[in-house]
Amino acid sequence: MSNIFITAANAATQSEVATARLGQRFGRMDLSSQLALLAVEPFAPLLENFARDRVAIVIATRAGSLPTDVTYWEGRDAAGGLSPTLFTYTLPSATIGELAIRHRLTGPNLCSVGDSTAALAEGCDFLRTGEADAVICVYVEVISAALAKLAGLPETARAQALFLQNTGPGLAALPENDRDMTAIFATLRAQNLTK
Repeated sequence: MSNIFITAANAATQSEVATARLGQRFGRMDLSSQLALLAVEPFAPLLENFARDRVAIVIATRAGSLPTDVTYWEGRDAAGGLSPTLFTYTLPSATIGELAIRHRLTGPNLCSVGDSTAALAEGCDFLRTGEADAVICVYVEVISAALAKLAGLPETARAQALFLQNTGPGLAALPENDRDMTAIFATLRAQNLTK
């Protein structure tokens, strides 16, 4: 991962969603997409420095679309039946589409289900291979109340985003062996480089 720099970092939590104003689409999105958009929004000025087809989006999501899937399925007995609007978000990659639409990005993208290590590893590969000039890496962790009850997990709703590129100095050089976004965020927060 040498010569890869963290240019910007941001995080978002569910408490920020209610007051966010990011266009007409925002209110109908699933929580994962809303959190990812909020986490990435401060990167908008950085995107002006790149061709839109040279910016990659890499998302890792802990539970995939399961929180939305559970909500969608619970609506089967509701008046009017299943929600066609919610159906759009029953794919984990829907968040990539929302980010791409909001920022007009047409570069490579990838969505994985799991921990945050996948996002950084894949994002760095896009930079190393020259497929992208910059990468937005996002880790979304949403465990809704309904999913928490089914899976026996604690409720959570947060997103972390990093903007990576090959040129520095940025906020920090990406550590060679550190591929965990959560650990990197803790380090940046301790250095007062992110919220």
